[in-house]
Amino acid sequence: MREGIAKSFKGFVAMRDDGTLLGPWNPWLHEAFLRQRQSWDLVRALADKPSLPKPVREVAILVTGAHFKSAYELYAHVLVGEQRGLSDEKLSTIVAGQRPVDLTREEAIAYDFASALMSRRRAA
Repeated sequence: MREGIAKSFKGFVAMRDDGTLLGPWNPWLHEAFLRQRQSWDLVRALADKPSLPKPVREVAILVTGAHFKSAYELYAHVLVGEQRGLSDEKLSTIVAGQRPVDLTREEAIAYDFASALMSRRRAA
């Protein structure tokens, strides 16, 4: 798992110097079904072959992270969003829980859909 994280999730800290995993990785160590190879394969498939364009996917992830005030999720996906071409202004606005005015059409759809889901409104 450490090797896969270091190779695949470059640019942000996923473990401390002592080897302790940070963020969403710790549950993998405590839940047998998450330690299975198929689980890691699923994570890799979602990361490598998303059905949404990568910047659009980051918008949806960041809306969700902002809603739940998930510090590690925001930390990691702001860095990923930067790598995928989202502007600092767009990223900071989403993290603040607001809708950026300069979203592309696809980003706006992702933002609105994720926001509707997070506020328990009906997503059409």
